[in-house]
Amino acid sequence: MELARLTAKGQVTLPKEVRARLNVREGDKIVFLQKQGGFFLANADFLTIDREKIAATGKNALAKAQNAFEGEAKRLGVNNLDDVVKLVKEARI
Repeated sequence: MELARLTAKGQVTLPKEVRARLNVREGDKIVFLQKQGGFFLANADFLTIDREKIAATGKNALAKAQNAFEGEAKRLGVNNLDDVVKLVKEARI
């Protein structure tokens, strides 16, 4: 357990051991997570969102959905826009 003092400006100096364990140094960002009635610190770099990975996951999910619906229009007799409108109207009743 480490202890730090809060300054009049609301600042805290993280003890050396805490900085080492968080793998942070001057200029790095730290996130404060509220959990179970307390706060926890984490290195913000480890919480960044990999937007490319999310986009790829979304594309994969869309492809899976498209594959799952393949052939359903033909099975339901949906051949054109009028058939789609008719199907939607039936679903709304």
